Amino acid sequence: MKRVFTRLIIMTLIFTLLFSMTVLAEPDSSKEFDLSLCSAEEYYIEIEENHAPMGYWEYWEYESRDLDYTTVPIGNWNLCFIGTPATREGETQTAIATLTASTSLSGTVRIPIKVIEANLGYEIGVAMTVGGSTTSARLKIGEYIKGYAKPIASVSSVLQRKWIHMDGQKIRTNETKTVYGYRPTAVAIKIEYFKSGTYAQTLAEDKPYKVEYFIILNSDSN
Repeated sequence: MKRVFTRLIIMTLIFTLLFSMTVLAEPDSSKEFDLSLCSAEEYYIEIEENHAPMGYWEYWEYESRDLDYTTVPIGNWNLCFIGTPATREGETQTAIATLTASTSLSGTVRIPIKVIEANLGYEIGVAMTVGGSTTSARLKIGEYIKGYAKPIASVSSVLQRKWIHMDGQKIRTNETKTVYGYRPTAVAIKIEYFKSGTYAQTLAEDKPYKVEYFIILNSDSN
């Protein structure tokens, strides 16, 4: 009789324990998205974190820029003026130049061109006209000048940085690439002075005795 009673007690305890575990394991669905438990801001942060995209990929982003920090000449010298030998003492001659050059880029592009253009402040591949004039020093009788010109570009840079996405985390790397933008903003003019009363017949004779350089800024290149 005691053995039967003992077995009944043990079975009752096992049944009670299993029932309790089942109740504890059942999730409380009423509190899964209970907005009363947190503020609206905390709620959306929780949802965003729980649904952050997993996986691994690499990508590039714009980081910084340095606008108009230097200038560089574009291309070769273009002959724009040949004077005639001066017929009187103190005569001057003026070289006038009008040139066209396009905005351009150099370097490795990793982000969309539109992002680069937005930060440079101009579109790439747009033709712009630059020009100017300069007057020579006073010439002696028989002297004349030749004028040459080339566009000058203002240089800006855009820094791009590589990032890594890993299981919802944004990781900054030390890898960067710089692209350089060139926008024509001025013209350089070179003046060569010749003493010969007549034009040189050979290249050996066609040597200037003095050379001057000028840069004419264009406030509104278009």
